[in-house]
Amino acid sequence: MAASVTEGLSSPDGLRLARQLLRPQLPHDIHDHILQGICKAIDGSHVLSSRKQEAARLATSTDTF
Repeated sequence: MAASVTEGLSSPDGLRLARQLLRPQLPHDIHDHILQGICKAIDGSHVLSSRKQEAARLATSTDTF
C-alpha cells in the first residue's frame, strides 16, 4: 500500500515505501533513525526539532524506575 499525500512519508506506510525505494540504491539497509529523518525532511518537518522533542518525550517516559 502506498502512502497517501496527506499522510506523508513519516507514516508507517511511507517509511516502508521509502525503505523499498532506497534499499536497491544502497550497498546496505539504512538505519531506522536515518530513514525517519530523511522522511521527516521530505515531509517538510524540521528534523533537529523533531529529534529533540522525541528525545525529551523518551526521557520523561523512562525516568520512573
